[in-house]
Amino acid sequence: ENIHDTTFKDGVTGETIVERDKTYSQFAIARYDGIFITRDILNLVKKPLFFKVTPASANVQAMEFSEDGNNLYYINNRFELHRLSGLKNAYRRFDTTGGSFLAANYGIRDTIIFRSPAIMTGVGVSKTNPGGVVITMGSYDPGISHVYLSRNATDTNARFRSIGGDLPGFPCYDGEIAVDDSNRVILATELGVWSTNNASSANVKWNEDNNGFQRVPCYMIVQRQYKYRQGGVYFLASHGRGLFRADNLSVGIKEAENKTASIDGIKVYPNPAKDVVNIQLGIAATTNVSIQVVDIQGRTIENINTGNQSIGVRNFQINTSTYTKGVYLIKVSGKNFEKVQKLLITE
Repeated sequence: ENIHDTTFKDGVTGETIVERDKTYSQFAIARYDGIFITRDILNLVKKPLFFKVTPASANVQAMEFSEDGNNLYYINNRFELHRLSGLKNAYRRFDTTGGSFLAANYGIRDTIIFRSPAIMTGVGVSKTNPGGVVITMGSYDPGISHVYLSRNATDTNARFRSIGGDLPGFPCYDGEIAVDDSNRVILATELGVWSTNNASSANVKWNEDNNGFQRVPCYMIVQRQYKYRQGGVYFLASHGRGLFRADNLSVGIKEAENKTASIDGIKVYPNPAKDVVNIQLGIAATTNVSIQVVDIQGRTIENINTGNQSIGVRNFQINTSTYTKGVYLIKVSGKNFEKVQKLLITE
């Protein structure tokens, strides 16, 4: 976003020429006493001048600018999501002569737009819609939603809806809305990367997206858009495994959807379960089926290869009497098919 560009008009052709400001930037830092912003972080010939833009200590957990530079969304440890708005219009009004700086006097407003049921861990803003915001929760509680989404976070009456759907009840740490598809949301979670292609649906379906990425905690996901390619490029920060780059998170899943899946239905019951759980599969094409049970720490509890299964309804049973109480994941794999279902074991 370039607020400080200079526009010229050619007197002969009438064409408009825009000279980009090579040193313009907008940089925010959170301290114990609030959020501070500078426009000078890339200007190497002057000392950056910071302005406090929050009215009090913010206790910031995470924050992100909207692409137009007009809004800064931040979450705090009081379960609140805030929107700092008016940053773009305040650009030329920043008092660079010293003295006190009251953000409200320069059109900057700090508004609470959402209160969450659990501690928030990450916030992601759409590259194409400044009001498109996804927030994540970091709780192990299977009874709450771990993801919320808004399409109108810049409005006076911003609305957020749960898109947790069938996502297992593990902590989520960060999220992004795909630049080429606003219905695609990618999450950094306790068990790696998960994504959905139907975030606007009433029943959101999530898929594990760990191809090339270990099933380890992923604490941060950053999306970048480059003019030479369609879709976003994602940078993933893992726990103890280093930094990953993914060029095809948006492309790979869509290509797989065009293939004929070998399994067209899965049912896990009873759920919650105690001593035994049944898995019913609709086999649409002959395939080798594997069933894996994983606990919430990512450890494999069961690994069952059922062999080659022909077309029809197939039923499998797993003895869970020795399982400890808690949340588990049942992963079913076949040709062109992979599905993860959440399973709750009670005493």
